[in-house]
Amino acid sequence: MRKPFRNILFCVIKVKRELTHNKRYRKKFGKKSLPHIYITVEKGHLMMSILSKREYLSSIKIRYQTSPKGVKTMILNEFCRVCEYDRKYAIRLLQGKSQCLSNHIKATRGRPTTYHHPEILAFLKRLWIASNLACGKRLKVMMSLWLPFDDTGISQTNQKLLLRISAATINRLLTPLRSRYTKTSFRVQQGRSEHQ
Repeated sequence: MRKPFRNILFCVIKVKRELTHNKRYRKKFGKKSLPHIYITVEKGHLMMSILSKREYLSSIKIRYQTSPKGVKTMILNEFCRVCEYDRKYAIRLLQGKSQCLSNHIKATRGRPTTYHHPEILAFLKRLWIASNLACGKRLKVMMSLWLPFDDTGISQTNQKLLLRISAATINRLLTPLRSRYTKTSFRVQQGRSEHQ
């Protein structure tokens, strides 16, 4: 268990020594020290924590991107040895093309949202409540009857979208509202006769 630990430390010290003795590196960055590396032992294998890898990546990234080719190779070799990453994956991380270790939210894929206009949502909500929380299939049929008499001033483009909307999309848009409202029952009880 000591040997891999020695190898990692030796690798960091060696690369640090190589970089600080390189004239171009010294001219650009001075004698900056490498970040602290937190290493844990799991199942007899030395592992670097994700937090340490993130810190290490953020400290190396700018140096890597602004360095000449020879220094880039040394930084990349060091990064691969210390973090135990595959070379191609390490290149993607250092060039900033991968968001795997960052905390950024990935951009949503797929088609852009069409029916999330506030005017459309307000009309659907109004119609849904007025129809006593009807399902999407019934609302779809009611839509063509209600739109000509709506006096809220919905734009022509939104009216076309409302006529084109599917029942499944109506249900999906109304899902956040379903927990707030309950159906009212209009059951009429039969009156009891006096002659019983």
